[in-house]
Amino acid sequence: MKSNKEQATYSTVTELLRHSFEGREHLNVFVQEDGADGIPVSFGQFKSDLLKLAKVIKNMDAKHIGIVCDLTYDCVLCMYSIVLAGKVLIPLESDMKAEKLDTYINKADVDLLLYHEEHIDGIVSSCKTMLYSDLIEMKQDELEEWPEWEEDRVACIVFSSGTEGKINGAVLAQK
Repeated sequence: MKSNKEQATYSTVTELLRHSFEGREHLNVFVQEDGADGIPVSFGQFKSDLLKLAKVIKNMDAKHIGIVCDLTYDCVLCMYSIVLAGKVLIPLESDMKAEKLDTYINKADVDLLLYHEEHIDGIVSSCKTMLYSDLIEMKQDELEEWPEWEEDRVACIVFSSGTEGKINGAVLAQK
């Protein structure tokens, strides 16, 4: 939908994602880390990976999925797939101390924690854990269609230490 200034506006994260791929399938959107040069990833490949991984995540028992973020292609793919699958994303900083990480995991009721193998030393959690790469290897067929979620459905919980050092969480809806 367009606003008065002819700028695109979208009601949900899913709608934004779906429209961001239109006409861009051949353009590169990421460079996947792999040595000095990296491997370019097109919008088309990202869309295919996203729809395949979202289908896997949608069928998982976990509702709240934490992810120790490192902003690699795999991490970004997992984050968007979690939201697209209708699960609640809880992004967590990769340099967070184990005690603080566990506090956030408990406060957000995380069922599954995803992480990169570089973070394995700091992962001590009461919930199920999985490497990004193991989850990504599970992808098979794409979702048949882009799911549409209600605008008020929780998409993400973001934490900060707050101004007084108390843990604060902000709940972000699909809208």
